[in-house]
Amino acid sequence: MRSDSEPEWLDRLGVEQPTLRRLGGYWQRLRAGRAMPRRDELEPWAIPDLLPHLWIWRVQAEPPTFFLRLAGGRINRLLGDWRRGSELGEVVPAHAQAPLRARYGRVAFGPAVLRARGYALLGREYGVRVRAERLLLPLGGGADAAEDILGITWYEDLPRRGATDIPDGGDESVLALDTLDSLSVIGDGPSRVVARS
Repeated sequence: MRSDSEPEWLDRLGVEQPTLRRLGGYWQRLRAGRAMPRRDELEPWAIPDLLPHLWIWRVQAEPPTFFLRLAGGRINRLLGDWRRGSELGEVVPAHAQAPLRARYGRVAFGPAVLRARGYALLGREYGVRVRAERLLLPLGGGADAAEDILGITWYEDLPRRGATDIPDGGDESVLALDTLDSLSVIGDGPSRVVARS
């Protein structure tokens, strides 16, 4: 059930996890009628309990490239201490790079908001899979493209090793930022979740 502080587009995206819904509501308030808020408008003191789950990628348009700006404490513990400034290709396994670049491109250059749910690979050896839900939100100064991508990932507490009995599936839903005040559905359907945020 949606609270008064949560935008209705969270329901249209299918966002279930309360932590993700809170970040979506916070991002919406920062938007203040614009296409997206700027990164320098984020106020860590306003969302202290969300910080361990947050990550930010800096967007370079030509060629499309993504550089890690921030990974919260829980993200770093689960993913193996990603280094700030790393390019996506330096920290993500080769087989997962194309799907993530496509996902991040949709958010940055749509611009759009995106929810993904499925199984994530964790740890330095990528031998652990755990159910996860993510919300990706654009940040920037204009309406045409994002300068950064703000994300939050919620991982279930019990990762499983060698989870061959778990189906390798998931889904994504995307809403385009088509005007300064509204979000409209541009795609919703199954998509294989093969990587982590």
